[in-house]
Amino acid sequence: MFDAAQVLAFIWVILVWSALAMAIRHWGLGLARRRVRCPETHARAEVRVVQVEPSFGAIRTGDVTACSLFGGGPVSCDKPCLARL
Repeated sequence: MFDAAQVLAFIWVILVWSALAMAIRHWGLGLARRRVRCPETHARAEVRVVQVEPSFGAIRTGDVTACSLFGGGPVSCDKPCLARL
């Protein structure tokens, strides 16, 4: 029915598509986690950001939605940490 070369080619295609999907999920648009140094308190912080595509092929940080220094509360400051992302 199937020979070894066809099965190997099928497995190879599945692995390549899986790696591509994981890369897009990790580095693509949407929510992402970043570690930055807060410009106000100079403490290390983990932030959750929304990545947007302002032009074709460019991904930039659009907004900060969460910051570990706020203890899980809403981010309502001027967000100067956007300049560091």
